[in-house]
Amino acid sequence: MKILLTADGVVQEIVKAASGLPSVMLFTLLLTVFFFWVFKKGIAAKIGSMKIPNMFKKKKMDRLLMHDFFMVCDDISNKVKTMDFREDDDPDDNRYHIKTKLLRILIERKMEVVKEDVIIFLKQEGIDKFDSNEIKFKFKTTLGALVDRYNQDCYKIFIEMGISHEDAWYFINRYEAYRTDCIEGFVDRLDSIATNQDYSSNFDKLIAILELCSLAMAIIPRDIMSVYTLINGRFKKYDNLN
Repeated sequence: MKILLTADGVVQEIVKAASGLPSVMLFTLLLTVFFFWVFKKGIAAKIGSMKIPNMFKKKKMDRLLMHDFFMVCDDISNKVKTMDFREDDDPDDNRYHIKTKLLRILIERKMEVVKEDVIIFLKQEGIDKFDSNEIKFKFKTTLGALVDRYNQDCYKIFIEMGISHEDAWYFINRYEAYRTDCIEGFVDRLDSIATNQDYSSNFDKLIAILELCSLAMAIIPRDIMSVYTLINGRFKKYDNLN
């Protein structure tokens, strides 16, 4: 049999149940009810302003390590290994083979270093609590360090292969100079993402940054086709490379 209670009946049942509580617990209960009653409007407004979905949507920062940015890097490295940089009127001479070999080494090492250093960045303790300036500063620092690292690594490889000091840096700097506009645009967008208050968490900001990185990486094959053309014939003299 269903028992239907009026509002007064509900109150009476609550009072009856509460009357059996110890004095301290009863006082605490009444004080809590009084507090919520007095401040009910403020509490309701506060709850209404909260982004409830984000409170229950668990975003694991380690999910960033599975972003397809890392697959993009692998795809680029593999694509460059099979690219034919020559135009139709290019002679099949030693200059082509040397420039192609150096470009493939440069891009392969670049992709390796980019992946390694971005992973280190994403694994930093407390990254989910970084403020906008910290995200900006730390990612720019990572970017500068990784560019220097893969360039230094490639310089050493080129020297070991028999390329002169001047020609090794000429080749590396020619590539970096061509990518300058892309990198400057990337940094501008990085600043915008890091300071954008519309992102609800650092997880969302970092996802956006990785998407931006993917875009910057994706145009590398197109860029190195142009770099190949711009690099002059100074490498034709290298007949035998290690």
